[in-house]
Amino acid sequence: MNKHNYSVYTQVPSSRVQKEPIPAIYFLDDNGNPLYDEVTVQGRLNAKDKNYQQILAASRQKQDEQLRQKDKLLHQGISPAEKEELKAYGKAINRFDTVLYFVDQYGCPAICKTRHPGDKYVIQRRLTACRDFHAVLVKQYTVDGKVIHLIGISFKTSRGTTVQLLFQKEKFTAKAFYQSFTAAGGSCCYGEGGKMQADLLFGFLGSILDTEHTALLPPVGWFHLDDRWVYTPYKEDCCSDSLLSTPTSLVLIRIAAVLKTRIPDKFNGSKYLFAISENDATLQVRLTVDDIPKHFHQMLDQYSASALLPVYGDNPEITATIGDYRSKTNFVTLITRTKAEPRFPLCLIVSTNGITELQQKHCLFLPHEESHTAALPLAKIFSKLCALVEHNPDAFERIVERSYITALGSLDEECAFRNEIALLNVSSVVLCWALKLLKQPDLAQTAHEVCQAYINNCLSEWDSSLDCNAKEILRRVLYSAQEAGDIRLLRYGEVDSSYDPDRDIVQKGGDFLLKGSLLKYLICEYAQGYSASAIISHLQSEHLLSEFSIAKKIRIDNGTYVDARLLTLKRSCLTEYEDSD
Repeated sequence: MNKHNYSVYTQVPSSRVQKEPIPAIYFLDDNGNPLYDEVTVQGRLNAKDKNYQQILAASRQKQDEQLRQKDKLLHQGISPAEKEELKAYGKAINRFDTVLYFVDQYGCPAICKTRHPGDKYVIQRRLTACRDFHAVLVKQYTVDGKVIHLIGISFKTSRGTTVQLLFQKEKFTAKAFYQSFTAAGGSCCYGEGGKMQADLLFGFLGSILDTEHTALLPPVGWFHLDDRWVYTPYKEDCCSDSLLSTPTSLVLIRIAAVLKTRIPDKFNGSKYLFAISENDATLQVRLTVDDIPKHFHQMLDQYSASALLPVYGDNPEITATIGDYRSKTNFVTLITRTKAEPRFPLCLIVSTNGITELQQKHCLFLPHEESHTAALPLAKIFSKLCALVEHNPDAFERIVERSYITALGSLDEECAFRNEIALLNVSSVVLCWALKLLKQPDLAQTAHEVCQAYINNCLSEWDSSLDCNAKEILRRVLYSAQEAGDIRLLRYGEVDSSYDPDRDIVQKGGDFLLKGSLLKYLICEYAQGYSASAIISHLQSEHLLSEFSIAKKIRIDNGTYVDARLLTLKRSCLTEYEDSD
């Protein structure tokens, strides 16, 4: 909602609106009959504008002169109170206070005006060339389940374009409507100024407002209405695309995206964003985290009415040129809005040029699949999935709860990605449940086997990347740093006066002693694309690296000691791969 509390769905530049010819003017006598016959009126209307305006101006000038002469005669010999009364009466005549609204034969709003009740002179004029006006009360369901009362206005411009406007009921004013009306391409045929035009149009809308019927404006996705769940398709519905060649990873992610607003509580425990390689993504991507943060936020709002929101991850080449401020800020925005907004789309990061440190920190990458397991004939199933969930709410909730709890129970409570595995499992179970309802048991069995094999693959790869991979990365880092001469590995009894804590790693018994700042520097330098903090965190969670630096005394060969605060790294962290020497 903008600052005037309205939204315009279709806008047409005001310059494109055709101006209507001068509307007809009818004068009626005391008996209600036209003062001029039809031929005379038609002749005047068909006359050239210039001649007609001259005749009309002369007639008005003559009438004004007659009124002034009458006023002079009336004001002679009357009291001051009577003079004020006549003055007020004259203003009332000029205002034409008595107005009736109607719709002409073309569907355009028009007015019928008199100077005072019972006046024998009546003027009819069209207000605007726009037509087919409708005004109705609207109930809008917000993301948190509350109801906002709005007023919806729709009309067609002179070119036939339909325009829809929405206003908050308590802020629906003549000024607000007139501004949105002109911005949408509307224009007025009558009125000397903007205020008069706004008041006349606003009065017409009040006369046609339907207060007996209320329109419903639900949010996209799932929402709760009258003790039942109702589904409103997204602008870009995940279930509407052909999925004949969609890999299992995207099948599971799409189902989770569509169900997100139906089971929002199941997404609260998620710590990571799902990610996928660009080679595996058969999706149209419009956003990138390398964008300017302000524009990125605007794009998120623009595509917030989606179930699945693909976003390009940070590109190392761009980061090397402009820095990582944009990508870091936009990743934080994605994480924050995902956790804070229950109806925010499910984000899928698309990696284009290798896994970066930010992607490693915030994302879980969906493993690549072999081609023979990547296709399931699910196009028709997806189109019916939401209808099945809507018409079988109790059964759906039972299978979701059972599969979610089962998946959580099968994983260790300290597992960093147990909620993400549980969500993929829910998607798999819902898919098989839908296939069974559609009487396709063989396909349901095939889908179950394919999906469960893929989920097990996710579990294996994520566990490997967060555990063993950290040890392998550290081994490569220390080996490369030693080859480059950036570090020295020293035995405790061989330390001499050249010992430098910012460069040397000391082996004492079954441990290595090194500074935390040195470890971070080495990972950043020799393991680019990985998060130093993530690797250190994984090593500490496996009790391979001490959580805090401790003051140590390193004895050198001349009998003196050097004080330093050092981390303790288990020797077994490296000896699985090769001898620590």
